[in-house]
Amino acid sequence: MMIKDSFPKLAIVLRALFLSALLTAINLAFDLALNQVILVTSAILGVISGGILAYSRINLIGLLALVIALLAINMGTSAILALFAPDNLNALFIPYIISHSLSLFIGIFAIAIFCTALSFRYSGFRTFEFLLTLLLGVSLFAAHRGFKLSQPKILDSASWFLGTSSINTILYIAFAVFILLAIHALCIANPEKLPGKRTILNRNKLFSWRNLFFSSLLVIICLFQFRFISQYYTKASVGITSNGVGDENREGLSPLTFHSALGSTNQPAAIVRLENDYKENPFSPMLFIRESALSEFNGREFVRASNQYDRDAPILAPGASFNLKDNLPLKNRIELVQSAFLLVDHKNLFAVDYPISVRSLQNPNPSRFKGAFRGYSLAPAIKLDEIAFANVGDHRWDEKTRRHYTAEHSDPRYRQMALKITANIYNPIQQLFKITEFLTKNAIYTLSPGHEVKENEDQVAPFLFGDLRGYCVHFAHAVAIMARSLGLPSRVASGYLTDLSQARDGHILLRMSDRHAWAETYIDGFGWIPLDVQPEQVESHADTQVDQKLLEELMGMLGPGEEILPEKLAEGESGLREKSDYLIRVSWLKPLTYFLLTTFFLIFIFGKFWLRFSYLLPASQLTKARRAYRAELALLFDLGAPRKFGETREEFRKRALKIFGTNLLQATSLLNEIKYGQRKSADNFTEKYLRPSLIAKNIGWRKKIIAFFNPSAVTFWLGGGRW
Repeated sequence: MMIKDSFPKLAIVLRALFLSALLTAINLAFDLALNQVILVTSAILGVISGGILAYSRINLIGLLALVIALLAINMGTSAILALFAPDNLNALFIPYIISHSLSLFIGIFAIAIFCTALSFRYSGFRTFEFLLTLLLGVSLFAAHRGFKLSQPKILDSASWFLGTSSINTILYIAFAVFILLAIHALCIANPEKLPGKRTILNRNKLFSWRNLFFSSLLVIICLFQFRFISQYYTKASVGITSNGVGDENREGLSPLTFHSALGSTNQPAAIVRLENDYKENPFSPMLFIRESALSEFNGREFVRASNQYDRDAPILAPGASFNLKDNLPLKNRIELVQSAFLLVDHKNLFAVDYPISVRSLQNPNPSRFKGAFRGYSLAPAIKLDEIAFANVGDHRWDEKTRRHYTAEHSDPRYRQMALKITANIYNPIQQLFKITEFLTKNAIYTLSPGHEVKENEDQVAPFLFGDLRGYCVHFAHAVAIMARSLGLPSRVASGYLTDLSQARDGHILLRMSDRHAWAETYIDGFGWIPLDVQPEQVESHADTQVDQKLLEELMGMLGPGEEILPEKLAEGESGLREKSDYLIRVSWLKPLTYFLLTTFFLIFIFGKFWLRFSYLLPASQLTKARRAYRAELALLFDLGAPRKFGETREEFRKRALKIFGTNLLQATSLLNEIKYGQRKSADNFTEKYLRPSLIAKNIGWRKKIIAFFNPSAVTFWLGGGRW
């Protein structure tokens, strides 16, 4: 074969594309601010030149000399440009740009030449290159270790561009890297020996049917697993990536986690628009947006209670309508209307306390928003000194309800701690404020408290009676448990805590890092009031400034917010949508995966039976003889004893006899006689040439079963392999 005939043009193209994509990803991931055109051009030219040199007579020393010469030219050119640089500062900019661009071009060009030539010649370097590329991929994803899904920034930007979650974006990128590496590995898996003790990629073996079969099978497996992996890690990360506050809202369960909030991410979660002013906010500039209330104490933590309690925090998914039917004789509250547009999937509605009504909205941009709704709330407009001497609890509660909201912890240390903190204070409101103040001054906010506690044990004790290191979930539970130990009704709430000072024209960008948990107490006549700990000592946190550019972009997508009428009211009305436009996506991946898997399974079964038993079908004696011989070879191939390249039929028959101890290849002599003219046909051919070998006692039934399910012979046959 002529060297020029075996020149792997397809491998050159794939390598150039791969290197261009790799350099682009590195440039974007590490914000190198390099010229993209120069990067790609130098990479492509370097790969082409390296491929040509790989097939030339130049040796390794010559390649090194060429690279050194290119780098020397690079340094010399930069020195000359610097020597003749003008004194004028404005004119100096042009030679600097030329020098920088030329250095970048020559440097990448030289590296691409050297690596491509070595990769085409030496299998060891190809392995090194493969592992190095894999290491770069791992380095890219290392930044999000511990569920830091917004790092590096390129992942966060890609998530927004794709309109999906950070986990899905990571899976997309990992899937793409896997496919590229698989193609790279398959393309270089068949080297060809040439003079000079070096190997050259064989063009004729690139993308054989066998390689294509395995590649397609790997892709199908990845597609099949993608959805399940995404669902698993999405569920696993909800409580971690949102300051330890997830979105579970079922009776008897809690959305909170005590283990770690290390993965807090600034991924955009929703945009909320306040439809009217809220100057009376007693917690300004902070705004509490409640999603769920946890008032059932199970002896270790607070969980969601039955529908009999906490009716101000409805268990409803976005897209549902809600109307509060309870009579609320609450003091000093104003109506606050807020429209929410979801950027990620939410299981639960959220609104400013006290929501009295929620309506679905038309989705202004289904490609960006998962859904939209509008909440009508009775927001607190009190001053904290107004409740200084108020009574705790609701005078309308019966004894069962009061016991529910004051159920204590069995550990007496909580009451002892509460009594110590509130010594000589008898006003219940002041006691609550004193407990909150104690944790504000003494607790340490950290995203990784490091408490080693089993899941069924008390999660708060190591925090409160230990190092006081924790985050919002620990603070909220500690306040609520100590308040109950003093007989003061309390619960834990979760949702979002946002800073209104970073809002724009009433528009608030909620992020996953804004998810929060806080304690609440009921003040008679005023309702549930937050008791939030804002620790003065901060070890680690995820607070960052809101992306104002993103907020402005989202504001431009919002419409006036047209409400969707309930289904009963909309029946028979033309032009009205019957259902909420909460984004419903039909998954085509699952049926496609099943179809492809079924197709490959049928191909495998057909190929297996055709190879092993096609000699039984009607055909000429010669064809049956050849099929019989192929059936024996396929059996040996699946048993791990394939015919070697260049090995004659007789040599292979003797080797098989030595391995298995019986003459399996009884058709060998017949075919050799026909091939070399000693016999003109396969007349009088009988199945005795094959059938005894298939039932040979030396091959046990276990090996035969394993051989039958081994796809090696089928893929070899589909790949055009010669028997």
